[in-house]
Amino acid sequence: MLSQVSAKGNKKMRKTTFENFSYGLAGRLLSQALSFVLMIYLARTLGPADFGSLNFAIAIVGYFSILATLGLQVEGVRITAREQQAPVKSVNLIFSLRIYLAICAYFLLLLYAYLCFFHTDLRFFYLIALYGLGLFSSAFLLDWYFVGNEELQTLTSATVLGSLVGSSMTLWVVNSVEEVLFIPVLSFLGSAIACIYLLFRYLQRYQINLVFDFELFRQLLIVSLPFAASTIINQIQANLDMVLLGYFWTAAEVGYYSVAYRIVIVFSGLVGVYSQSTFSAMIRLNETDKSGAMTYLKKNLHVMLYIMIPVITGGTILANSIILTFFGDKYQESVLPFILLLYYLLLMTLSISMANFLLSIKSDKAYIQILVCGVIVNSVTNFLLIPHWKAVGAAAAMAITELATLLFLLSRVRIFLPSGWLDGQFIASSIAGAAVMGGLCYWVQSSFNFHVVFTILLGIITYFGLTGFYCMNYLKR
Repeated sequence: MLSQVSAKGNKKMRKTTFENFSYGLAGRLLSQALSFVLMIYLARTLGPADFGSLNFAIAIVGYFSILATLGLQVEGVRITAREQQAPVKSVNLIFSLRIYLAICAYFLLLLYAYLCFFHTDLRFFYLIALYGLGLFSSAFLLDWYFVGNEELQTLTSATVLGSLVGSSMTLWVVNSVEEVLFIPVLSFLGSAIACIYLLFRYLQRYQINLVFDFELFRQLLIVSLPFAASTIINQIQANLDMVLLGYFWTAAEVGYYSVAYRIVIVFSGLVGVYSQSTFSAMIRLNETDKSGAMTYLKKNLHVMLYIMIPVITGGTILANSIILTFFGDKYQESVLPFILLLYYLLLMTLSISMANFLLSIKSDKAYIQILVCGVIVNSVTNFLLIPHWKAVGAAAAMAITELATLLFLLSRVRIFLPSGWLDGQFIASSIAGAAVMGGLCYWVQSSFNFHVVFTILLGIITYFGLTGFYCMNYLKR
């Protein structure tokens, strides 16, 4: 009887995970496609220097978002996943604290921007102030509740709606560098619409109230401390490269790097959908079937490898064509950073699965230790490489950091994985399929000079056609 119940539970979990991944993937594909089109348009319209200034401002705001976040989203996911029946008190507490933190963070951001840029670069001051409004839309966003409740279809609708409004309005309004200040305003408009949609869906079930309880806030922050550390470290790693490029070099150098980095962010967003789809399931699975959770981790790692092996193969071969086709000759210097960041992406996808597993088993201390080691490696490599190799050095620092992080994670997670966890035949099939795909893409692109989108589609069809029979059966299990 117990085995039948377990089997039914696992079947339901697989169905929920697949549905969440499907909804999330569809929505993320659409929103990322809109973001990608918008990025191409802005990079071409603004040019490397002004596009770099835009991303430099975003990087600065990112540091102040640390105070407005403090890991509360991840703790919110964990609480909601365990309190699905009555999460109202927890939601009110987290929601209120995030708003109060956002107010403090925005005030500090304005103070910093005024002292550093108001008298020297007024337009950059306004860029920072306007992008800082995103601290409030982030605070009001209830995405963590719907992730914890495994309702990615609702979150997908909000994401697509916000992206559609923000991107389409920007494409319509911004026609030259003179309209650059409209970009953060319209970005905030899109994110505000997503917030309103999720609030509306939540209010259909429960009431939401602002509360102020210093003692409960203190307890919540203590519990979320590991995730706060993760947020700090992630923001340092995500933005230190652009800040140092702007400091040591020029805004144009930030622009070259931003083009390469933003393309990779599109791919990492798709990986994030899968991570969101499986994290809540992994938390509950660890509480009911620890051996099943370990097998689940193994499958997740193979899914990531199956997806990323062809991405880095095709991306390396077609990097020059991708950059020049979409962004133009003036972004030629983005090609090599883009290739290096693809390898960072491969390592990051594997790290995410292992990090989620550590969080699901409440191994918070080990998680923090690994993140601290990662940020040390990231800081050292950025300071060593960027002054000499500009954007290439920044991309290399990201790849080196993620490799170190992956090795640290593997040392902690390896004891939980079943023996023989790496399926050699599966990996060999993926690599062989990617090699044939890469050779075909190189031959087609060099011999016929087709549009790079056609070559990419041809590569996708080739890879899945060659590997689908064996690999898809494995993944289905």
